[in-house]
Amino acid sequence: MLTLNIKSRFLYSLKLLYYRYKWVFHVFIRPRRIRDLMRGYGYIEDSDTTFRVPVSRRSLVQYAGKMVSEKWMEDLLGSLLSPGSLFVDVGAHMGQTMLKAKASQPQCSYIGIEPQKECVENMEKLIRANNLENFRPVWAAASSGRESSKDLFIPRPGATTSTTSPRSKPQKYLHSESRTVPALSVDQIRESDEMKTGRICMIKIDVERDELSVLEGCRSVMKTDRPYILIEILPAENDSMHRSQVKVKELVGSMDYEMWRVIKTPDLGHVRELEKVEEWPLAFQPGTKTRYFRDYLLIPSETASKAGGSNTLDPSVLPPLP
Repeated sequence: MLTLNIKSRFLYSLKLLYYRYKWVFHVFIRPRRIRDLMRGYGYIEDSDTTFRVPVSRRSLVQYAGKMVSEKWMEDLLGSLLSPGSLFVDVGAHMGQTMLKAKASQPQCSYIGIEPQKECVENMEKLIRANNLENFRPVWAAASSGRESSKDLFIPRPGATTSTTSPRSKPQKYLHSESRTVPALSVDQIRESDEMKTGRICMIKIDVERDELSVLEGCRSVMKTDRPYILIEILPAENDSMHRSQVKVKELVGSMDYEMWRVIKTPDLGHVRELEKVEEWPLAFQPGTKTRYFRDYLLIPSETASKAGGSNTLDPSVLPPLP
């Protein structure tokens, strides 16, 4: 896996070497990869699948790091996505989960919702560079459907940090750029004639503490399509987050869904099991490694009952939705 932080001086030197000793590169190194590097592309590998990735100051390292740090997600995507299934990625960022979906189930379809314009443009480059059919990004902030736009903070456009709403840790984003972006709910995307969307089989939600709003915008899809929902929810740090998470649990129950915590191996490389959530919300504890506790799979009650009646589940026994 190529994880070098390629800087302009290195690229310039490499170009000189390439043109001076072209025959050496062609003999000992794959010519296509060298040509791609000259054109601004690098390579990463995931689940034995190789992807061309646009190289910028940080992007190659970003992709490689995300691929390694979230390997556990491949277990779930490999189990729950089937050929032809539609995966909706809410908070797609730079397309890391998009590549995981493609590597885990090459025949799936994908819609990525992302409010940061630079990230959407990067995803479009990824899709073109790797000829990803039935994969498309949507520039928008996911919402409840009651608003046509959202004001978001963007610390560094296109960087590793994510956008967030003004009510989430405002001090941290005090000097960040504020942007107004279009807002769409998952239900609105599902009902759009332009999107030509079929049944949604799985949704991933990673929206920096705005989970309640996004889930409210999924009510119709949760009722009709009954998808799996993989959602990141951080432990409550204050009363506002606590109240929001209580409402999340109430909404999940009202839609006849069950909440299961994703338990990972210590290296975060695999999913060990799914644990049914009995106590909620998870109280914040200083020093807690929240990466072990922050990911949940929402499962339709009828699907969970077919998979077994215990408080733990092996994700491999869950049926992929057609």
